[in-house]
Amino acid sequence: MLKVALRGLRAHARRLVLTTVVVLMGVAFVAGGQVITDTVRTSFDEAFTDAYAGTDAVIRSADVAANAFQQQRAPVGDDLLATVRAVPGVRAAVPVVQRPIKVVDPTGEVACFTSVGAPIIGLNWVDDPTLSRWRIVEGRAPSGPDELVMDPKLAADKGFGVGDQVTVPLASGTQVFELVGIASFATTGNFSGASGVLFDTPTAQTELVAPASSDWIAVAAEPGVDQETLRAQLRAAVPADAELQVLTGEAFSDEARSAFEQFFDLINRVLTIFGIVALFVATFVIYNTFSLLITQRARELALLRAVGASRRQVVGSMVIEAFVVGLVAALAGILAGIALGWGVTTLLGNIGFVRPETPLQIRLPAFAPALIVGIGVTLVAALFPAWRGSRIAPVAAMRDVAHDAVRAGRIRTAIGTAVAALGIGLLVWGLAGDLDDPLTIVGIGMGLTFVGVAVLAPVFVGPLTNVLAAPIGRWRGVAGRLARTNAARNPRRSAATVSAVMIGVALVSFIAVIGESLRVSRTEVIDQTVRADYVIDARCAGLSGVSPELAGEVGALDDVRTALGFRIGLGRLDARNQVIIGTDPVALPDVLALDVVEGDLASLQDGAVAVPKELAADQGLQVGTPVVVDFVGVGPRDTTVGAVVDSAFFRGNGILIDQTQFDEVFPATQQTDLQVYVRLADDADRAGAATAIDEVVDRFPPASLQDLAAFTEAQTAPIDRVVFFIWALLLLAVVISIIGVLNTLLLSVYERTRELGLLRAAGMSRRQVRASIRWETVVITLIGTVVGITIGLSFGWTLVRAGADEGFSAFGVPWLQVAIILGVAWVAGLLASLWPARRAARLDVLAAIAHD
Repeated sequence: MLKVALRGLRAHARRLVLTTVVVLMGVAFVAGGQVITDTVRTSFDEAFTDAYAGTDAVIRSADVAANAFQQQRAPVGDDLLATVRAVPGVRAAVPVVQRPIKVVDPTGEVACFTSVGAPIIGLNWVDDPTLSRWRIVEGRAPSGPDELVMDPKLAADKGFGVGDQVTVPLASGTQVFELVGIASFATTGNFSGASGVLFDTPTAQTELVAPASSDWIAVAAEPGVDQETLRAQLRAAVPADAELQVLTGEAFSDEARSAFEQFFDLINRVLTIFGIVALFVATFVIYNTFSLLITQRARELALLRAVGASRRQVVGSMVIEAFVVGLVAALAGILAGIALGWGVTTLLGNIGFVRPETPLQIRLPAFAPALIVGIGVTLVAALFPAWRGSRIAPVAAMRDVAHDAVRAGRIRTAIGTAVAALGIGLLVWGLAGDLDDPLTIVGIGMGLTFVGVAVLAPVFVGPLTNVLAAPIGRWRGVAGRLARTNAARNPRRSAATVSAVMIGVALVSFIAVIGESLRVSRTEVIDQTVRADYVIDARCAGLSGVSPELAGEVGALDDVRTALGFRIGLGRLDARNQVIIGTDPVALPDVLALDVVEGDLASLQDGAVAVPKELAADQGLQVGTPVVVDFVGVGPRDTTVGAVVDSAFFRGNGILIDQTQFDEVFPATQQTDLQVYVRLADDADRAGAATAIDEVVDRFPPASLQDLAAFTEAQTAPIDRVVFFIWALLLLAVVISIIGVLNTLLLSVYERTRELGLLRAAGMSRRQVRASIRWETVVITLIGTVVGITIGLSFGWTLVRAGADEGFSAFGVPWLQVAIILGVAWVAGLLASLWPARRAARLDVLAAIAHD
C-alpha cells in the first residue's frame, strides 16, 4: 500500500500544491517566530553579558515598588563607597546611574522613549574599563556639569556632531550641554537599540537621581576572588540595618535578562498562537482537498477493494499520502520560516535592535513543535475524508453510483447543536451570573459556540446560499442561477470552504469590535470626566515629566482659571504596590469630574489619602481607616483614608495624595508633572488663550498642548496600533482561507469537467462559464464573510458586556471597517475565481465530454 500511496501522490501532485502551500505558510509563521525570538534573545543575552562582564557584585537598595510597566527603587548613597572599597578582595567600586532621558534634536523635536521603539538612557561616565563597556571613539569623555557624550547611532540619527550644543529637558529645568565626544558601547555602538547619553558622575547623580546617590554600586573583584566569596564579604561589611541587596554580577545580569526573557517568551507565544490559528484555518482547506480527491478517485479506491485491499489498508494509503504532504509542507515551511526569521532579524539589525555579530539562531529541536503541528494538522484533516471514502461499496463505485454525501448527517447535526447549545449556555451564564471571572466563562463559551457553528455549517450553507445568491441569479441570468445551484448543491463541501473564510473574518471582525469598543469607552470617559479645556502632556514614558514651573506660568495667564499638574510615583499601600498621584485636591474637581462617595478631598492637605471606590471595596477601606503608605526611599508613613472617590478616570488606578506631600516624599527628579490640565475662565478669549498657553509650552520641551479632541485621539491611538498589529498577524489566516476557496474551485472544475463540457455543447458560451465560476466563488466567500462578521460582532458584544469591570463602558461597531471587510471579501472572491474560471472556460468541449 506504500507504493500505491506514493504513486497516488505522484499522479495527483498538481492538485495538492495549494494544500501544501497553506500548511507551509502556517508552519513558516510558527518556525519563523521561533527563529526571530531566539535570535533577538541571544542578541540581548550577549549584550547583557557584555554590559556586566567586568561586574563581580552589585549593591543596591532593597526598597522597591513596581507595577506592570515600570519599577521605582530607592537610590544608594555615595557614603557607602568607602565601606565597600575597604572590603578585602575589592579591586574597584563605582556608582552607576541609569535612567530614561530626553534630548532635543537640532530641529527642535524631542527624542525620548514613548512606549514605542527603543529608549534613550542617561548614564554616568565610568573611567574603569572593566566596569564600563563604553569607549570613546571620537572626542573625549565628559568632565564638568555642562558636557555630555552620546552613542554613534543617536548622534547620526539626530544630526549631532562633536562640539554641538545639545538641549536636555531635566527635572531641574531645560539645560544646554556641549557634546564633547562620541562613545560606543562594546562592539555594537549601543545597547541592542537603546541609545546612551553619558554625563560625568556628579552631573548624572544630581540631575537624574539625587546628589551623591546612584541606582547601584558596581564592584570589581581582585584577581582570584570568585563572585560568591565577594558577595559574602560585602554582605558582612554593609550595615545590617540598611535595606540593601548584595548580588553577584552573574545574578544581577540574569535578573536584568529575565525581564526581557519574559517579553520574548510572550512574543513567541503570540506568534505561535497566530500560526496555529492559520493552521486551524488550513485544516478546512486540507479537508476539502482530500474530500474532493477521494470522491474523484472513488473508482480507483473501489478497484483496490475489489482486488483484496481492506478498508483499513485503503484508509492507510490515504493517511500515508496525507503524512507525506504534511511532512513536505512542514519541512518547506521550516525553511521558509528560517528565511522569514533572517529577513526580520536583518531588519531589526539595521535599526540597532539586534547586534550585527549575532548569528541567526537555528536550533533544530526548537522546530519540533512546528514539524509536529504541520504533520498533525494534515493528518487530522485528511483522516475523516479517508475513512468516509473507504465506506463506499466497491461495486457501486465502479458503476459510478457512488457519490460524496451532500448533506450534513444526523450525527453531525446533533453534535454541532449540542456543542453550540453548550457554548451559548456558557455565554448566558457569563453575562447573567454573579461570577468573579466572567471573562473566562465567556471565552470558553465563545470557543464552543464557534466550533458548534463550524460543525453545523452544512446545515445553514444551503439556505443561506439560496437567500444571498437569489439576487445574483436574477441579475446574471443563466450564469447566476448556475452559480447559485453549484454553491448550494453540495453543502458539506461548501461548508468547509465557508468555515475557512468564516474563521478569518470572524477574528478580524471581533478584534475590530473590541478595538472600537475600547476607543468609544475611553472617549466616553474623557467626555464625561475631563472638565478642562486643554491638556499639556509630557509625551515621554516614565515617571519624570516637565518642570512644575510650566503649570505655574500657565496658571498665571489672564484667561486661565485653573492649571493643575499631576505627578506620578510608585509606592505601597498596606504592602500592596500602588501608583501614587500627587495633585492639588482642592483644585481637582475644577478640571476632573469626581464623585466623592465618602469623606472630603480637603483632608488630603492634612496628610490623608483618597482611594478609588474599587480599591476601597477590594481592601475593605473607608473614611477613617488607618493605612500605611510606604514611600520608596522614605519609608512607611501612618495615615488614614480621607476620601473615597468614584471616577472613571481613576477607576482602580492608584491613590491620591496632596502635591505638597508628594514633593516631601519623592526625589526632586520626580517632582515634575506628567500632565497639566488647563481650564479657561468663563469669559476667556479662547483663541488668544490658546496662543498664550502655546507660547509658554514651547519653552518646556517635550510638553505639547492638546485640546480635548487631540487629547482623546492621543489616548486612543495605542488601541488602533494594537488592532492593526493583530490584523497584520491575522492576515495569514485570511490569505489561507482565500487560497482554500481557490483550491476548492480548481478541484471542483476538474471534478465537473464532463458537466462543463456538456454545458458548452448545449450552447453556453465561454463568457457564461467564466461568469458562473466567478459568481459561485463570490457566493461562497460572501456567505463566509457574512457569517464571520455576524459571529465577530456577536462575540464582541458579549465580551464587552462581560468586561464592564475591565474598562469596557460602551459597545462600538466600526461600521466603516465592517464595510471594508465586506468589500475586501468581494474583491478577494473575484480574484480567487480568475484562475478556475479561466481554466473552466478554456476546456476542450469534446475532450471534456469524454472525460471520465
